[in-house]
Amino acid sequence: MEYSPNAKSARMSAILQLIPTGNIEIGTALMGKTGTTGVLVKIPLDVMAGTVFGDTLTLSGFPKYKKAIGKGIAALARLTDSTGATVISGLTVGTIGTDIILDNTAIVKGQRVTLEAFPTLIHAV
Repeated sequence: MEYSPNAKSARMSAILQLIPTGNIEIGTALMGKTGTTGVLVKIPLDVMAGTVFGDTLTLSGFPKYKKAIGKGIAALARLTDSTGATVISGLTVGTIGTDIILDNTAIVKGQRVTLEAFPTLIHAV
């Protein structure tokens, strides 16, 4: 299946409309298999801006900080809307070269987690 350029842009714009009142949930590899198990930190996207150009969504307003609610090695992330429903899942997490850039992936409950950057999202084919 392939999407037209207009369809890609519309989908990315829809994502941008859904997430400003949601969260970036960062978790262990278990988060992707079990839903809520393995969530280490939920970072609100309340003061965040974004732009869509063609098939590309760019978020700004980083770094963001939040205290961890769990302990483990951060591996996956997802974007949720205001109801907690997943908008995008399967985002990779690391300190360089991943979808979500953290200051540290070894998370301890109560630790301040810094979301350093969120690179651009490009619509799939």
